[in-house]
Amino acid sequence: MTQNRSAVVLVFDRLGASFLGPYGNTWLETAGWNRLASESLLWEHCLSDSAELPSIYRSFWYGQHAIAGNSIPDWPSLMERLNQAGVHTVLLTDDPVVARLPGAKCFEECVELTDVDTTEPCEHPADCAISQFLARLLSIQEDLPEPYLIWAHSRGMAGPWDAPLESRDAFREEEDPPQARGFVRVLDEHRLVDVDPVAHQVVWYENVDKGKTWRKHVIADGFEQ
Repeated sequence: MTQNRSAVVLVFDRLGASFLGPYGNTWLETAGWNRLASESLLWEHCLSDSAELPSIYRSFWYGQHAIAGNSIPDWPSLMERLNQAGVHTVLLTDDPVVARLPGAKCFEECVELTDVDTTEPCEHPADCAISQFLARLLSIQEDLPEPYLIWAHSRGMAGPWDAPLESRDAFREEEDPPQARGFVRVLDEHRLVDVDPVAHQVVWYENVDKGKTWRKHVIADGFEQ
């Protein structure tokens, strides 16, 4: 008799191997990832056919190599096949690009997190955007009947870092300048303004290539508090 199985796929943007203990990181404690790796199959090499989200998700969800172009294939997606087999499929994401991909419509349910405030540092780690994302994932998992597939894609390290200021200080070396006690205002997914009272600057950052590079513009210099 075939046993029904469920699965959760976790995707965190910009979470490189250099951040994780299982891949040799020693400057940052990653107890949760270490435990997961000790109970799992750890891949040391992974080849991807693309670094662009729309392209790589066509590969993930449709099995179409990036070299085939940008068109959506005419065969059923992985999610459509799972739905037909009686597997519940849910997409959870805080990235509007992922939520609006053509393949996202193939999930039975798409949950997009849009109500998380990342304009100010959090008082507690549990209030951070990534923590809220994982809490929502656990909530969905508890309520979903088996078998299921939950595909959870977080902006992760590519999104605004709203960790408590004390957490940021933990990564500051002795020769580094003091932690800025200013604030960041996110205008939209392509622009943010940073007020830095230590450097006495107001800086506008412009996203020039889909989150990979932020161009810095100093719009006020030498101001007094």
